[in-house]
Amino acid sequence: MQPSVARHIYLRRGVGVGALKKLHGGTCNRGSRPSHHVKSSGSIARKVLQALEKINVLEADENGGRKITVDGQRDLDRIAASVAQARA
Repeated sequence: MQPSVARHIYLRRGVGVGALKKLHGGTCNRGSRPSHHVKSSGSIARKVLQALEKINVLEADENGGRKITVDGQRDLDRIAASVAQARA
């Protein structure tokens, strides 16, 4: 889940726990009634963000949420380039 969260925040800065809960949620089986989307656990999203902050990929944004650090952006760009080169 960590790489997908890092990529999501790379593409859209200012993402917080609430946005990740909505993103990684799923359907709720309500028996005979139609299913509806429900949010995922906030604990998991929060711990993923804390783990990415610990390895200096993310940092807190001034406007709320998180953003990619300079080192994190460099690492993600390097990984994306190597994947693109491997596919070509």
